[in-house]
Order: sequence, then structure tokens, then C-alpha cells
Amino acid sequence: MKKKIIIIGLISLIILFLVLEICINSFNNHNHIDTLTVSVSRFNAAEEAITYGEYIVEGNYIKNIEERTTVTEFMEKSKLNSSSIKVTDTSNQEKIGEDLIATGSKVQITTNTTNHVYTIVVAGDVNGDGKTDIKDILKINKHRLNKIKLTDEYLIAADTDYNDKADIKDILKINKYRLRKIEIGR
Repeated sequence: MKKKIIIIGLISLIILFLVLEICINSFNNHNHIDTLTVSVSRFNAAEEAITYGEYIVEGNYIKNIEERTTVTEFMEKSKLNSSSIKVTDTSNQEKIGEDLIATGSKVQITTNTTNHVYTIVVAGDVNGDGKTDIKDILKINKHRLNKIKLTDEYLIAADTDYNDKADIKDILKINKYRLRKIEIGR
């Protein structure tokens, strides 16, 4: 006696709330015999505060932020809706209003139950000033020549072609972006 197995899968990704549900139904001669449902969910209350909006959240990083984005624009585009949100620069000074969001800035989200800190990555902003310009190109070149070492969010910001390294291709891409010939972002 052979069983016909139908697998139905549903993947739902909303904000960072992940629900994966797989339902397996077993049929024999058109009669339903067994159902096995497996559900996996992941939820972090602090992450509930961020919808993707125009940005991508990967681990502790918020990416796909355009250069020269102000705190006000960032809040509007990211749809942050937590009870307590604070944006700080690398010196832990609070940024507000028309201050620029820069690579290395932190977004602290506090809810009733959790506190989570995300690090900002602005594509092409390797020196952490919120702009993508010749200074960033020079910094990538120094990294490429082993004069400095880019790490963490600064290396991610430099990797505009997403090949997991900062190289001449990234320099050329940032230069084309500076000349307004292409867009960069993740």
C-alpha cells in the first residue's frame, strides 16, 4: 500500500518575527490518514520595533541607508515605533533632527522588556561621516594597500559590490556613485 504525501510549506517573514510552518499530510486512496505540523518561530521584542521600511536588518546591523540621511529621515523611513529610541554617534553623543546618520552610529531601542542596540552601516561611508565621497575612496585604498585595516561595520560599508572584501571594484563603484552615475546600497 503506497502513500501519497503532499507537503505544504508556508514561510512568513514580518519585521524580524519569523514563523516557519510545514504541514505534511498523508493520503491513502484519497483518504486523509495523518497530519504532521512542525512550527518554528523566532521573536525578539526589541526587534519588533523595526519594520524593514527601506532598510535591511541583518544581525546587529541596519543597512541600505543612503548617504546624507538625517536622523529625522531615518526615523520616518525605518518606521521605528518603539517606546524609547536613541541614536548616538561613535562618541556616544545623541544625534537628533538634521544630524546625519553615519556608519558606526548606534540605534538603541528600549521596550518594556528589552533593550537592543543596532549599528548603522551607510553604504560607501567608510570613514563614518555620513557621506560617501573621496575620503571614503582614500580609506578603502589604504585598506587595500595594507596601510590600515577596515573591520566590522566599516568593512561592510566599504564592500559595495558585496563580495566580502574591500577592493578596487568598490573604489570604482563609489567613484561612479559620487559622479551620480549609479546608486549604491544594500
